[in-house]
Amino acid sequence: MEWLAAIGDLAGNFLSGGVLGSVFGFFGKFAELAKLKEQHRHAETMMDKEAKHLSMELSSKAQIAKTEANAQIEVAASHAMAASYDHDARRYLSGKALANNKVAAFFMCFVDFFRGITRPALTLWLSIASYLVYSQTVKILSITTQSTPLTPDQAYQLYWLCINQLLSLAGIAVGWWFSSRPSKITAGQ
Repeated sequence: MEWLAAIGDLAGNFLSGGVLGSVFGFFGKFAELAKLKEQHRHAETMMDKEAKHLSMELSSKAQIAKTEANAQIEVAASHAMAASYDHDARRYLSGKALANNKVAAFFMCFVDFFRGITRPALTLWLSIASYLVYSQTVKILSITTQSTPLTPDQAYQLYWLCINQLLSLAGIAVGWWFSSRPSKITAGQ
């Protein structure tokens, strides 16, 4: 009977050890699962942060590309302006041709001077003419409104004459300035 008690003790120990081993194994698997979930959560968070970082990086690259494109536009505009200034500073005869002929050099100085002074002089004249139109209009309006008011037809005619005068002056300036610019054919491009 003793051997029966020994077998019972062995079986009891075996079964209780198996149950305890299974319970601890279950807790181990549960802890492993929790750790795996945490690793996945961490990986998801890192991917979200990386996606946000990439989005910000792409956004900054797009902004840099826009800035570079705007800079290239500004450079092209400054080159066009420089070409315009180069055209304005152009002489009609080369220094070599002027060195051989003193009479041509003397007259070409006048040509270059008048060519260089035309735009500023025209601008000054247009400014003075515009001011004179304005001051005469104000003078006429102040005289006529004190003694005899203008009829609507007279006021309209005065207004129409002033607008036509200013548009004519602007047309002169714009027409002259743009017609004196070199075309691609005359510039040799």
